Amino acid sequence: MSQRHLNKHRPVVGYQKYSMHQRITTLQKAEANDEENEEEFLINDFAGELDDRFPKGASAAVEDRDDHLRIIDNSLRKHSGQGIYERIFGEDTERVPRDVHTNTRWVVVSHDKGDTTPASVLGKEGPVFNYGNFATLAQFRMTWDDFTCLPSKYSAEMGSDREARVKLLQQVTDNGYVDETSGIVRVASDGTRFFVPRYIVWNTYDDDGNYYGQACIFDRDACRPAD
Repeated sequence: MSQRHLNKHRPVVGYQKYSMHQRITTLQKAEANDEENEEEFLINDFAGELDDRFPKGASAAVEDRDDHLRIIDNSLRKHSGQGIYERIFGEDTERVPRDVHTNTRWVVVSHDKGDTTPASVLGKEGPVFNYGNFATLAQFRMTWDDFTCLPSKYSAEMGSDREARVKLLQQVTDNGYVDETSGIVRVASDGTRFFVPRYIVWNTYDDDGNYYGQACIFDRDACRPAD
């Protein structure tokens, strides 16, 4: 995936507004058949609806990174008996969230449950990345602001890579947790494809047991250029 391709998908608010414009127009004509009021309806109500439903606009970024990390860490520990901290730093180590946020070797990344941004809800683009630590941003060569506006499906190229991703996420959805050694291929913002030989993907749940999204961890040092 090239930088040009990524840029095409970054302004998700704008192009989703067009999609929503079409839906509102069709619905209003069918129900009210009142074309005179259509333009006024769109101007007065559409922006307000977007603001109410998506207060952060295109971004899915979590507001409290420490609490988010706590949630996805607890979920991984419940699934596997070992959380993020133990996998990165080993057992019996005293660490704080910042140690994960700023880690440049271990990628810790997550996406939302597909209900946070116009891209997810209106554009049916699926989940959007809502967190990535320093290692994630370095591996995908993106800034925090750009990364947390990106539907996660664009981390894999069209074709077999994306088909494999769909199968993987369905497997995680069904089983809750996957510790896989068969490898996956992902792509950075500049089009660089890389192979991840081992990765862990898991479903995440909030403190009330509600589905929260999915997360992944892998070791950057083990990655290599994809064929």
